[in-house]
Amino acid sequence: MIDLLATHHLNVLHLHLTDDQGWRFEVPGYPRLTEVGAVRQATQLGHGPTATVEPGEHAGFYRADEIRELVAYAADRFVTIVPEVELPGHVQAALAAYPELGNSDVSTPPTGPWERFGVNRRVLAPTEESLAFGRAAIDALCDLFDAEWIGIGGDEVPTDEWSASPAAQVRMRELGLSSPQEVQPWFTRAFVAHVRSRGRTALAWDEALAGPVPEGVRLLAWRGTVAMEEALRRGIPVVACPDLEVYLDYPQSDSEDEPIRVGPPLPIERAYTLRVPDGAEGGQANVWSEHLPTRERVDFAVFPRLSAIAERLWDGERRCLSTASRGDSPCSCAGWRRPACGTVRWTARCPRNVVPASRASRSRALRGSRSWRSSWLVCRPVAPLARKERSKVTFR
Repeated sequence: MIDLLATHHLNVLHLHLTDDQGWRFEVPGYPRLTEVGAVRQATQLGHGPTATVEPGEHAGFYRADEIRELVAYAADRFVTIVPEVELPGHVQAALAAYPELGNSDVSTPPTGPWERFGVNRRVLAPTEESLAFGRAAIDALCDLFDAEWIGIGGDEVPTDEWSASPAAQVRMRELGLSSPQEVQPWFTRAFVAHVRSRGRTALAWDEALAGPVPEGVRLLAWRGTVAMEEALRRGIPVVACPDLEVYLDYPQSDSEDEPIRVGPPLPIERAYTLRVPDGAEGGQANVWSEHLPTRERVDFAVFPRLSAIAERLWDGERRCLSTASRGDSPCSCAGWRRPACGTVRWTARCPRNVVPASRASRSRALRGSRSWRSSWLVCRPVAPLARKERSKVTFR
């Protein structure tokens, strides 16, 4: 993937290294993250009501020396690798390793990473122990990666557990938080401050717009035009990556032959209509590999649409460039590039009454509207295995 990014002059690879389904890097002081959180015993097959869960071990993680080797390999090709740890949601793999970090008074502690895909209601408890854990994970990434940006996640964080947990309610009162919706911004402030203390800039998904966004954050606007425009209105550095325009795991056509259809069709013609708003930092395309179990499937999903995105990002109205990738583990990579031609304009906007919501509702609202905005690529790379396991396991 790094070689392909370099070929397309894409200069950032954003690795999504943790999620509910797996933890894929070492954190000093937390050995169970890779002993327990990196091993999944079954995996969802298919999408929607007919999906099944098939047994089979999926295991592995990047060792520190492997990450350093990967960073150096990318740097030799002028590609910066930006790491991401998901906080405070998408954390079941971490909670399987350290159940005390969760809201155990309202949820049974998990015994392993999540075997399903989607939005998981499990989140970190609003405790000092959770903050210490998040800071340790951020420190590990800062020690291994030399990128200016460190991803702290923040997408798709349900408040159900904080609403139901008596312990969380007590903690909220101690912190002066008036509602469960204020817990995630509390986490965000703490983790952004820690990233800044390490001399880096925090990278977060656009759900951070639900509260005050602290200084030192660059946002990833994946939920369409409304999220992008709100970030620009508030003067927050932002990268465009609207899912309806640049999620390359979406099918390339309406054909029933498309394997495991997730999301609305995103044909190459749509990829060529990408626009990055004036004032944005750049664009990104995303590929989530839950349903892309092999390198061949990833290649089928990414190309030729990534080539079109690269043209758009580089030359604006005529062409551009950017790429990113996220893997099963939930390991993700992403790359960004501000169009070299300067201001980029577009000819159509999303209807003003459309707000960031579910993918399905936004797909219905935008059907027939030419509002393609972004220029990044985000995809999930296949998770690495421990060396002794690599010959026997294939990742989703």
